[in-house]
Amino acid sequence: MYLETPRLIIRNFRPEDAADLYDIFGDAETMENCEPPYDFEKTEQFLASFCIARGGAVAAVHKESGKVIGYILFSEIQPGEYELGWFFNRNFWRKGYAFEACGAVIDHAFRTLKVKKIFAETIDGVKSVGLMEKLGMQLEEIQYERGTKWYFYGLKNVIENACSHMNIACVWEHNGNDTLLYAANFPGAYTRGANLEIALQKMAGEVQSYLKWKGEAIPKNFEVTVIQDAACSVDICDADSQVLFASEKEPLSQEEYIGLKNLVLKSAADFLALYEAIPDQNASVAPVRATFYGQVPRTAEEMYQHTKNVNDYYFGEIEVEADHEGAILDCRCRGFEHLERNPNFLENRVFEGSYGESWSLRKVLRRFLWHDRIHAKAMYRMARKLFGEHEIPNVFCFEKF
Repeated sequence: MYLETPRLIIRNFRPEDAADLYDIFGDAETMENCEPPYDFEKTEQFLASFCIARGGAVAAVHKESGKVIGYILFSEIQPGEYELGWFFNRNFWRKGYAFEACGAVIDHAFRTLKVKKIFAETIDGVKSVGLMEKLGMQLEEIQYERGTKWYFYGLKNVIENACSHMNIACVWEHNGNDTLLYAANFPGAYTRGANLEIALQKMAGEVQSYLKWKGEAIPKNFEVTVIQDAACSVDICDADSQVLFASEKEPLSQEEYIGLKNLVLKSAADFLALYEAIPDQNASVAPVRATFYGQVPRTAEEMYQHTKNVNDYYFGEIEVEADHEGAILDCRCRGFEHLERNPNFLENRVFEGSYGESWSLRKVLRRFLWHDRIHAKAMYRMARKLFGEHEIPNVFCFEKF
């Protein structure tokens, strides 16, 4: 899991989190309503066996300090039902961190994982119950066990089904008839075609795939409209692009930015997962072909390196220091860290980048999603031909080719 809130990163636990977790589990006041405080050895064992091996909990990382300040139990008890619980470092109590973290996990559980129900239990009838109710949970039962009063709370997934009709607002970039069609209200979703009509016919299926990947409900009907005509002179047939959407000049809210950033990081994580699932990353059935940027990547390894290596280029176009070292997710995270050091980055300034192309932060976010999607499709298509349809996970939920 990788989520982000204004003040926290929610991620899977790592072995190096032992010391921070011990600051939580080794504190007697924090463990007052649970069990005796852990020593460091027991903390390490619990971290390895439950948090990491079983994936039974996730870490809440304080952005400003980089410290793990929260343990969030998120464990499937039976299909579609998860238990939620939390312990936070006592130095960070009464600042809203538990609500912020648990709210993000619940939202992810319902929207993306399609969890049916979340429940929690406590003997703390004041602080913990108060937070459970603030999170929207309802009291379901009170039990007494050896003189101790237990409160059981639950929350069902009541996110409404998608609307029956949805509009896809498209930007049409074209060189003559050669077409790239972008879904402006679904950043990263796109189709291609020898003409506009062909690309329009593909768009509903592309957005259905995109929504499934995001874990969102899919409407019954789509209406596809073109809201911007962007004629150009670049090689559209080879997926060269230079368009800046009219909507990509508008400032971003903090909430909107975090949502888009989380999606860009999810895309990187899923791209890495697809790449790592391919048995032979240097095999290929693709012919040798050259385009405006050089030889087209033919193997999973070449596709992965090419996709990862645009990191410093994209961030650099909006004057953000970045690199492409290490894994795709890691270098992308570092780029965002550098971006966020600019106190005015949400203003979404428009920059004149390489070759006179206009860029903004909104465009960078969309281009990451789009570029990942282009090469993930190619990688997935090739891997299915090489290794069989059932050997390669469809992590991006692409339509069958």
